[in-house]
Order: sequence, then structure tokens, then C-alpha cells
Amino acid sequence: MVILFVFLLKLYEKTLYTIKMIIYIILFISLIYLQIIVKKQKIKQKINTPDTVVAPETLSDLGHKMIPSISQFYILHSDIILVSMFLALFILIKSPNTLQDFFKKGSILLLLRSISICLTDLPQINNNDCKLGNQISKIVGGKCTNDYMFSGHTSMTLLISLFIMKELPYLQIPMLSITTIQIYIILATRMHYSIDIFIAILLTYLVYSSSF
Repeated sequence: MVILFVFLLKLYEKTLYTIKMIIYIILFISLIYLQIIVKKQKIKQKINTPDTVVAPETLSDLGHKMIPSISQFYILHSDIILVSMFLALFILIKSPNTLQDFFKKGSILLLLRSISICLTDLPQINNNDCKLGNQISKIVGGKCTNDYMFSGHTSMTLLISLFIMKELPYLQIPMLSITTIQIYIILATRMHYSIDIFIAILLTYLVYSSSF
């Protein structure tokens, strides 16, 4: 009888964990998709509103003044790093509880960003035409929206680094180095303002350190 009870208890715990993991993954993916939808709607609004007032200059930004522009490589390298970090997370992290915690806190960050990008449009950094012409642009929502606050690339890269460093402390220097390179690329390609990155780092660490 005791053995049966223990078996049922373990089965219940495993089932509960699986359900929670599925919910967090669905929520995580849904919030990413929500941001893509918002981005597409903003671009369509710009395209269909030719009399939209566009700021002649971007805001004064310390990071942009200090780091030379390589905006011709816009978004490419930061996406490669972020995808590589996600692959590293699933390869290096063996604990199911850690992965569940990542998706939970990642969903919180995505929810916060989904709200913030709807509140205020900062002046556009790159003077790229608003278009949804190629297939990549159709998937990610184009390249000229003003959804800067805050940097999703920075927050996800840092969050993955924090979880990997927690499980594998000997990878602390490589993870911090990759995160630093990611931030440099984001600023150099003018994907974001410095304040977007600062807020992303602050929120990511606060969410990561929280107990919920």
C-alpha cells in the first residue's frame, strides 16, 4: 500500500511538472508571437500613414557616441548570438527544474516588454525604409519599428547567461564575455539606445533574482 502511494505521488508530481512546463513554454512562445504581431501592426501603420511626423534626428545617446556605427550589419549578428545561446541553454542545462524556471522568468520579461513597446515609440535610430518585403521581414515584422524599450536581445541573452552560470559556474567568464559582445553589437548596429540596454539588464537581473 505504501509503495503504491509513493508511486502515485511521484506520478502526480511528474505530471504536474510536465503540465507546468508546457504552460510556460506555450506562454513564452505566445508572448514572442504577440510582439511580432505588434511590430507588424506598427509598420503597417507607418506605411499607410504617409503624413506621419518623423523626428529629423535621433536622441543624444552616450553609447552611440562612444561606439562606431556598423549599422550596415543591422540585426544579423545579435540574432546569431541569441539563437546560439538558446541552443547552449538546452545542451548545457540538464535540470528540468532550471529549464522550467527559465521559461517562467523569460515569460515575465516578455510580458513586461510586450507592455512597454506599446506605451512609447522612441525616435527611429536607423533611417531604413519601412517595408515587409522579404521573407525574413515578414516573419519578424520588418525593421523600422520603434519598439526599443527595452532590448529583448539583451534581456534574453543575459537571462540565459545567468542560468548557465548558476548551473555551471566555471562558464562564468565565457557567458559574461558573450553577453558583453552582444551588448556591444546591439549598440554598434544601432539596434537600440543605451537606455534600452540599461533597463533590460536591470529588469532581467531583478526578475532572475526574484523568488516567484
